[in-house]
Amino acid sequence: MKKILAAVMLAIVTGTLSAGTAGFAFLQVPVGARAVAMGGAFTAVPGDPMGLYWNPATLASLQEQVFTSTYTGYLMDMQAGFAGWVNPSGNDLVGVSVNYFYGGSFVRTSMMNPTGNGEEFSTNSVALGG
Repeated sequence: MKKILAAVMLAIVTGTLSAGTAGFAFLQVPVGARAVAMGGAFTAVPGDPMGLYWNPATLASLQEQVFTSTYTGYLMDMQAGFAGWVNPSGNDLVGVSVNYFYGGSFVRTSMMNPTGNGEEFSTNSVALGG
């Protein structure tokens, strides 16, 4: 009984240690003006190349080659972008996409130098899809 209780407590503690963190959080930034205007309810819209991001199954109705791209400038020099290409060929379909996020530049600080020393760093994230 003590082993079971210890295992449950360990599972609870380790589950809460990483609360509020997520890897690849930039993928949660929605892409496409139309999709964002629809509140993200874009998973069933057929024939739009933004389906590469939202739901690739909606691309099955495409009859011709399509390219799409979008760029969003956010606060504090953050930037997000998406580009996708879809090429239907007979019963097959090929699609390639790239999704990127630039988190802006930050001043490097430390405990000994809380105002920084003039050095800067930036964050970048890229995801390729197909």
